[in-house]
Amino acid sequence: SFNEQFPALSAEGDQPPLAAAPGGGSGGDLFMGQGRDGYMAARVHRRLHAQAAALSDEQLSQLGRLSFNEQFPALGVDGEAVAMTSGAIGAPPVVPAQRPGLAGDPFMGQGREGYMAARVHRKLHTQAATLSDSDLLALGKLSFNEQFPALGLDGGATPVATPMPSPRQPIGQPIGGDLFQGQGRDAYMQGRVHRKLHAQ
Repeated sequence: SFNEQFPALSAEGDQPPLAAAPGGGSGGDLFMGQGRDGYMAARVHRRLHAQAAALSDEQLSQLGRLSFNEQFPALGVDGEAVAMTSGAIGAPPVVPAQRPGLAGDPFMGQGREGYMAARVHRKLHTQAATLSDSDLLALGKLSFNEQFPALGLDGGATPVATPMPSPRQPIGQPIGGDLFQGQGRDAYMQGRVHRKLHAQ
């Protein structure tokens, strides 16, 4: 609860906030009846879910007691960065594949498509789909602005190899030579250009 976050603010000395948090929850139920995934969804900042998935149950419970702003430094994450530093929470980082239920899944339970949707800029999904798992993981650790140059693209360029059909054009119809998408000049202008600009 929010009231449990106040004692974490009064932690003294050089102790990391997670190590200084009092108690370990309510006995055996560290997640207050929500389950691990529900607790993480409700109490851990969404940008930290990948790092939080690698934490032990006790560490995740302590992290959830902190405010969102306190969670970033507690995990050793600096705002935009998404890499966890070792020793930031009093224990070495756990490799996500070592957690039960995630063995062999490098995407921490999200699956390849879920990881790409959450961590790769939407304009880069076409290129990212062709990457190997390890390359996709590395790309997902970069900020959106860093992802474009990493794939050899200009940050503002839309990386679409072929023009996309408009919602009014049936799929499979050639786009190349028809500038007005099969509507004719007047119909296209009527539907797509403001009426006050028609005379110009």
